[in-house]
Amino acid sequence: MPGKVNPVIPEMMTQVAIKVMANDQAISMCAASGNFELNAFMPLIADCLLESLNILKESIKIFRTKCIELILPVEENCKKHLDSSLVLITSLTPYIGYDMATKIINESENNPEKIKSLIIEKNLIAEDKLDEILDYKHALTYL
Repeated sequence: MPGKVNPVIPEMMTQVAIKVMANDQAISMCAASGNFELNAFMPLIADCLLESLNILKESIKIFRTKCIELILPVEENCKKHLDSSLVLITSLTPYIGYDMATKIINESENNPEKIKSLIIEKNLIAEDKLDEILDYKHALTYL
């Protein structure tokens, strides 16, 4: 299909994770099969461990350069998703309390656009302060 992008790099990372988990299982079985201080399975343990470390190191480099660094946020879409989400109500809990925030969500019928009007209508927070609290830049850097 034209324009389709196959997610081969994330798929590669899934395969790496499966291989590392398989190596971990082999290491566990070898460790359990060994006797006291002398483990006859030490060469296999070392091989599995070194292989896992190597494929993790190499695959993370590829994942970073061919996938992660190429992901760019589309600011308008991010804002649209935030505006249509109920997540910003959590910013209000220090001001109106958890129970009241829950009540507001229920009364808003899970419609984020109604939340602000309900809070103003109930005189819970002044509108200018509410705008400041609900500003996603403030909410996402609250700590």
